Amino acid sequence: MKKTAGTHNSTKSNNTPVRTGRTSSPTRTSSAPRKSSGSKKKNKNGVGMFVAAVAVVAAVGAGIFGLSKLAPKALVEEKIEITQADGSVKEVTADELKLILSNDKFFNGVHIDGIDVSGLSKEEAKAIVGQNQPEQPVAMDIKLDVDGEELPLDMSSLPLEWNIDTVIDDAYMYNRSLDLDSLSNDQLVAKYNDVMNMAKTPYECNTAYTVKTEGISNIVHSALDSLVVEKKDAQLIGFNVETLEFDIEPSVEGVVIDIDSVIDQVKSTLDSRTYVAVIPVEVVVDTPSITTEKLTEGYGMISEAHSNTTTSNSRNHNIRITCEKIDGMILQPGDSFSYNGTVGQRTPENGYQLAGVIYNGETQEDYGGGICQLSSMMYQAVVKANLQVDERHPHTWPSSYTTVGTDAAVDWGSLDFKFTNNSEYPVVIHAYYNNDEYKVTVEIYGHLFEDGRYAEFVGERTSYTEPSSVEYVANPDMPVGSQNTVRGSHPAISARAYLIWYDANGNEIERVDCDSSYYPMVKAKIEVGVRNEDGSIAPMDAETGAVTTPEPTPEETTETSETLPSDTVVPSDTIPQDTQPTDVPPETQPTEEAPTEPVPVETEAPVETQPPETEAPVEAPPEEPSSEEA
Repeated sequence: MKKTAGTHNSTKSNNTPVRTGRTSSPTRTSSAPRKSSGSKKKNKNGVGMFVAAVAVVAAVGAGIFGLSKLAPKALVEEKIEITQADGSVKEVTADELKLILSNDKFFNGVHIDGIDVSGLSKEEAKAIVGQNQPEQPVAMDIKLDVDGEELPLDMSSLPLEWNIDTVIDDAYMYNRSLDLDSLSNDQLVAKYNDVMNMAKTPYECNTAYTVKTEGISNIVHSALDSLVVEKKDAQLIGFNVETLEFDIEPSVEGVVIDIDSVIDQVKSTLDSRTYVAVIPVEVVVDTPSITTEKLTEGYGMISEAHSNTTTSNSRNHNIRITCEKIDGMILQPGDSFSYNGTVGQRTPENGYQLAGVIYNGETQEDYGGGICQLSSMMYQAVVKANLQVDERHPHTWPSSYTTVGTDAAVDWGSLDFKFTNNSEYPVVIHAYYNNDEYKVTVEIYGHLFEDGRYAEFVGERTSYTEPSSVEYVANPDMPVGSQNTVRGSHPAISARAYLIWYDANGNEIERVDCDSSYYPMVKAKIEVGVRNEDGSIAPMDAETGAVTTPEPTPEETTETSETLPSDTVVPSDTIPQDTQPTDVPPETQPTEEAPTEPVPVETEAPVETQPPETEAPVEAPPEEPSSEEA
C-alpha cells in the first residue's frame, strides 16, 4: 500500500482517483488572440513570478493554519489507498474510510428474497420485500397415517410468524463492524475490500414463515382421541337363578395410540419448516384378559356343598330367607364377602324367628337360630372353589350336619364368615333351600378348573378327651331328689381339614392342609333340687350332686349322680322340638330323627369306643360368654 503525505487532492467528477504528489501549475486557456513571442515571454515570466509569490504566501499561511488546527497531531494526516468498485484507486483518510463503512444503508450486493436492497434503509427494504409476499405464504398439508388411512390435520387455527425483522437485521450487519475505532488501517482496508467484493458475490438471504405450534396438541387429540379404545374384559353382570344362565357383558379389544409421541412428531416436522408431510401413527391392539369366548366357554359350577336340616319350621324358615339374601350374588375378582354384612342383623323386623342357638356352651333360643348351617355350607363350597377364606370360626362343639372341622359359626356382632374372590374371574353364589327335602345347598359358579380337576373338603379328628366330671348346680326351687340336665357333656376335640384335589378320573393328585379346629370340653350341667318339704334348703355336694336329708323317704329317693353317665342328655319330652339348636350334636336334639348315641359326628365311632388320648388338649372353656346361631 502506498502512503503519501501532503495536501488533500481533489477528485474528478467521474470519481477517478488522483494520485498524490507535487502539484503542477494549472494550464490556463484563453480565447484572446495570440501576441508576439516577445510579449508572450515577458508576460509569461511576469505571471510566473506572481504565481510563485502567491503560492509561497499561501503555503506559509496554510501551514500556519494547519499547525494550529492539527496540534498536537501530525502536521499532515496519513492517506490510505483504496480500490473502488469500478477498479479505480482512491486515497482517503482513516476517518473517511470509517464513514464509508459505517453507512446506515445496506451495502451493495445484499439480496433479500431475491430482491436487491443495496443502498436502502431497513424500513425501505422491509416495505419492498413485504410487497412480494403471497396472501397464503405457507400451504400446510399434514396428514396422519393410521393403519393405511390418512387423516388430515386442520392447521387453520395455527398462527404464522414471519422472520422478516430478523433477516433484515442479519443482512444489514453482514460484513459490518460496530467498533471501527478499534481496527487498524490495514483492518479497515480489509473490511472495505470485503464490502466491495459483495458487489461481485452478492449476499443472498431469505425470509421464512414459522408455524407456532402451541395449539398443535389440541389438533392432534381431536383427530386421534376417538380412535383410542380402552380394553374391557368380559364381565358377568347377572345370573338367572332359575335357568342357571349367565348374563355376560362382552369384552372389548383396546386400541392404544401414543398420542404424545405423535404430537412431538408433528411439532418437529413444522419446526423444520416442512409443511407437507404424512406422519405414520403406530396403533397397538390391547387384547382383554377375559374375552367373551373365554368367559362363556369355560364357565360353570366349580364347587357345591349341601346338608339336611331338621324338621323345625322356624329354623328352616331362618335358613330359607338367608339363602334368598345371598342367592345370585356376583363377586368380581378382588371382591370380598361378609356373611354378617350381607345377611344383616337377625331380628323379627328382618323376618327372623326364634330357634335354637348355642350360648356359652348351652342351648337357648334366639332370633336367627339355624343359619350357621348355611354359613358352614358356604365355607365348604368356598374352600372347594379354591377361594381365599379370610375369617372362619368353629362352633363350641362339632355340628351334627357336617364333618368335624368343616363348620363355620356366625353370630351378629362377634363371629363372621368372610372370603375373597382371589381368582382371575368373577364368581356367583347360588344358595337355596329345598323345603321338600329339608336340604340347604350352596353352589359356586366360576371359571372351571383345568383338565377337569375338582376338589373335596374333608375334616378329621386328631384328638378326643371326654369330660371327667359333671357340673352340679343346686336349685332351691326344685324339690329334693329331682334333677334337670341343663346341658349335655361334650368332649374336647381337635380336628384338621384338608382340601383334596382329584383329576378328571377321580385320582387324588394333591392334599392341602387348610385349617385346624378346636372344640373345647364342655361338662354336663345338671340342676339338683335342694328344697325340702318343709321349705328348708338341704345341703348339696358340688362334686357328686348328692343331697343330704334328715330322713329320706322312698318318695324322695332319686337316682344318684354317680349312676349318670358323663354325657347325660336332656330327655326328649322336657324340651319342645322346635326350640332345639341345630348345631347341638344329635344326642342333644329332641327330634324324631335324633340318634341317642353321644357322638357329635355321624361318621365317627361311638364315644364308648374312643379312649381318652394322653396328648388330648385340656379343657379350655371360653373366657367370655359366646353365642353361635347354630
